[in-house]
Amino acid sequence: MYHIDELDTEIIRRLQADGRASNVDVARALGVAEATVRKRLERLTEEGIVSFSACVLPQKVGLKTHTIMLFKVEVGQVEKAGRTLARMAELRCVHFLTGEYDLMAEAVFGDTESLTRFLTEKLTSVPGVLHISTSHVLETFKEPREWVLPEAAPPRILVVDDDPDFVAIVREVLRAHRMDVVSAGTAEDALARARALVPDLIIMDVMMKGVLDGVYATRDLREVKELADVPVLMITSMPGSAYAELFPTDEYLPVDQLLTKPVSPERLVSEVDRLLKRR
Repeated sequence: MYHIDELDTEIIRRLQADGRASNVDVARALGVAEATVRKRLERLTEEGIVSFSACVLPQKVGLKTHTIMLFKVEVGQVEKAGRTLARMAELRCVHFLTGEYDLMAEAVFGDTESLTRFLTEKLTSVPGVLHISTSHVLETFKEPREWVLPEAAPPRILVVDDDPDFVAIVREVLRAHRMDVVSAGTAEDALARARALVPDLIIMDVMMKGVLDGVYATRDLREVKELADVPVLMITSMPGSAYAELFPTDEYLPVDQLLTKPVSPERLVSEVDRLLKRR
């Protein structure tokens, strides 16, 4: 499954504001190359995330009677009824619901006489319908076309390290790049926080209460289904310490990247960005 990133989101939001904007216009507004926008749009279209069509305002073409219809349908007939309704030109959308009613449809008509004929004549062909409730829409405060994709939520990074100064520096660096940073000071806390938050990436120290706490914690994380694919960036000073010979170099180390402290802010951001894009 393709996950849209911040740039995808901004491209979509620009096009929602002006569907006739060219790739050049969008690229200029976002400060990227036109080819980047074009390739992103091709991918978004191929994945079915965006599509392009003309939006018609019903009231502007004489369809001023706007109605919401709720249907109760026999058990086992809901899908068939929904498919039948979806083929009717008068209906703008048809939804399968939970709750008291089974289906909901939004319809537009030129006048109330047309609505009456639809209710008394055309709906009789819908299988399994037990009851219909209709409501006239008196005023619309927001149209579906006015909905704008919310800004992308910042990636959540879990930093596991018992050095508060290191955690503070990492938090400051990553927050400057619009990332949400949470922390844990022990391997036990790391597992609990990871389960609760399911972060987008974990930065893991090795030496905490125990010399290999980070290694053991990472192995435990990989055993949790919802955390198994979360990238782990291990950052440690252990290879240059008196405990270097204990570091597991030959056996399986379940991390996506290993860096040795100290790490420059530029390298940290670069590695975090790279691992996030692999998700």
